Amino acid sequence: MSDKYIALIAILKKLRLSLGLSQKDVSELMKKPQSYISKIENLNQELSVNDLFVLLLIYKQSASQVMRILEGENC
Repeated sequence: MSDKYIALIAILKKLRLSLGLSQKDVSELMKKPQSYISKIENLNQELSVNDLFVLLLIYKQSASQVMRILEGENC
């Protein structure tokens, strides 16, 4: 796994927490088991591009906003 991918997952988790959402909340919105979110956040499951965009919608972020955050992480 690349440093950028690991940073992306960390950013997504921070976004989830900043919105006060639990893994269960997100999994219900995605119609996936809670364990799916847990595995992604613990780097045990790769995030598909489709699910990335679903998460961005849930977290009310655009891909460009997240890319700017990633660039700021200096990965």
